[in-house]
Amino acid sequence: MATMLRAHVRGSGCRIYISDMKARIESRNRFYYPDILFTYDSRDQETDTFKRFPRLIVEVL
Repeated sequence: MATMLRAHVRGSGCRIYISDMKARIESRNRFYYPDILFTYDSRDQETDTFKRFPRLIVEVL
């Protein structure tokens, strides 16, 4: 799934992270490591340790 998403958004400025990026849920002040995180919000370029505005989160159970 991540490979398909990466090929689809190549060259668009979107970023896809595979289980190595934290997603911050501000309302609960928590961090999670999803299996796939997809973001294209420019505010997410402010930090390299976590993302606050993901467009898609995928968790494989």
